[in-house]
Amino acid sequence: MLNNEYDIQNASCASEAFLTFYGPISQELISEIAQLVRKHLKNKGVSQTTISKVFSLLIEQSQNIFHYSAERIENTEHKNSTIQIGMISVGMKDNRYYVEGGNLIENAFISKLEKKLTYVKSLSKEALKLLYKKQRKSAIYDSSKGAGLGIIEVARKSSRPLEFNFNKIDDQYSFFLIKSEI
Repeated sequence: MLNNEYDIQNASCASEAFLTFYGPISQELISEIAQLVRKHLKNKGVSQTTISKVFSLLIEQSQNIFHYSAERIENTEHKNSTIQIGMISVGMKDNRYYVEGGNLIENAFISKLEKKLTYVKSLSKEALKLLYKKQRKSAIYDSSKGAGLGIIEVARKSSRPLEFNFNKIDDQYSFFLIKSEI
């Protein structure tokens, strides 16, 4: 379980992350992080296809934090709004790039999310494509944020099955971590 910045920093070093951020995540910050990641990968001679996939996964993982993090702070610039807290990590391990996203989640939501993640993880690429199309069509009638497309899209762009876990913090919250690889 990543309880503090020290744990996050040690986990990132062990997994060869070249970028890890934990804290308030805004659209502006993610835009800056994405540009840094693009620049880093381009300077390493990484193909444009891989850069695009990493970028896309970074955006999807960030959207998860924007929509679902249970840890928030008041946004002083906009009345009655909050900024979500979470973790984003990008790196390379075993010659594969990965993007990890993590945030606090209420324990009451874990069962439903775990069921969805397990289902999505079990699908073939073709089945994921069909599920994505079906969800997009039903998005008009779905009241959830993003109609549940984010997890499907992350799974579609990943070259390996998604990895995820829930580390219980207390009776109310757990830290949810999801990893996608290219």
